[in-house]
Amino acid sequence: MHESATIDQPSAWRGKVIDYLSLERNVSIAAAAVFILGLGEELWKKFVPKYLEALGASMPIIGLYGTAQDFLDAIYQYPGGWLADHLGRRWAFLTFVALATGGYLVYLLSPSWPFLFVGLALVMAWQSMASPATFAVIGDALPRERRAMGFTLQSILERLPIVIAPIAGGALIVALGVVKGVHTRVLRSNCVSKENMMKQISRREVISRVAGSGAAVALTLSGSSLVNGDGLVDPNVQSANAEQVAARAFRGQHQPRPLSFDPAKLKGLSEKLIRSHWENNYGGAVKALNAVEQRLAAMVKEKDLPAYVYGGLKREELVRSGSVVLHELYFGNLGGEPKPGGRVLDVIKQWFGSYEQWEDEFKKTANALGGGSGWVVFAQNGHTGEFHNYWAWDHMHNVPMGRPLLVLDMYEHAYHMDYGAAAAKYVDAFLLNVNWEEVNRRAEVLSKV
Repeated sequence: MHESATIDQPSAWRGKVIDYLSLERNVSIAAAAVFILGLGEELWKKFVPKYLEALGASMPIIGLYGTAQDFLDAIYQYPGGWLADHLGRRWAFLTFVALATGGYLVYLLSPSWPFLFVGLALVMAWQSMASPATFAVIGDALPRERRAMGFTLQSILERLPIVIAPIAGGALIVALGVVKGVHTRVLRSNCVSKENMMKQISRREVISRVAGSGAAVALTLSGSSLVNGDGLVDPNVQSANAEQVAARAFRGQHQPRPLSFDPAKLKGLSEKLIRSHWENNYGGAVKALNAVEQRLAAMVKEKDLPAYVYGGLKREELVRSGSVVLHELYFGNLGGEPKPGGRVLDVIKQWFGSYEQWEDEFKKTANALGGGSGWVVFAQNGHTGEFHNYWAWDHMHNVPMGRPLLVLDMYEHAYHMDYGAAAAKYVDAFLLNVNWEEVNRRAEVLSKV
């Protein structure tokens, strides 16, 4: 089945901007959190010496405060990284924000300067502990060749508040006085921004990434949810409210993932082909899945709805989910050098005897689908533990409990623009552009399952 929906020109340009700036969803939300919370902090941060002085601190005490701040900034990095790895990115962020919010309350209620040191120990949880988690989000979400841009964007947004906020904070303090200005305006607004950001983190699941899947396709380790367990819904935070659960299941807010490679640099696959495939077929599948989910949200409330009508839409949900997942895996394993190694090469040799024998069988499976439609999925059967090149007639047909390592799109839209009916030449070109580093990463994850 072909997705014929087209992406309008503004969407195409938006996709290019997102791709260029590495604005993957998790990176964008983490960067926004850094900017918003930094903006609140910098409203008052430059005026802490005056605040300490107003509360009765001497010059040595003010100097000691600066030393303590630098010391905490250095030592908090380690526990911040440890918590991000052991709690998961999302819960680490929530912990850091909660601690920092407590620190601002201490600042707000401090009757004298010694309390500010207690507040500082808590406030630095966001400023310093969150730094490793932020970089981890970027590392998790972006491929190696785009991480520098992600780090750059985060660094810029971290520094912009330093330029903007002190002017506004200074104006407030001039107007209200140091103590009153800090208490009634600056710190309170910062506490509110922290509270709102905690709600925003929880609501939008900053670091959660639920792997899209179809029941029959059962691609349970798709995309970047292979990287870590943060993508799975934490049962401890699921709402007991059935309506909220239903809304979550049918929210219809999927967004196309940007290409992780430069399509102009592939060998034997034109940039025009790849962009058309990504924008029209994959993009169309994402739009269709969103539409289906939103329609299901309405239909599930219709008490007298015939079962066969609902069943028809559930079939579409399965089709579109399979298409989205398989396309994301397909584009995710493109854009590298054809040099398999590491864990995946060991698997290939173990189950096929040699890479050459595996490649020959993979090509035979792919060419069997030439001129028609379908997918070839080199995957582990999660039930038996075996590895095979699986033949799939459409988005719904695949081995149950399949754990994909390498995915090849054999629908005609994937190659007709370059090769016409010569599907075998397309298969050869595909194997010249496999990102074996990504395939090996998926294999390494399987070895830990």
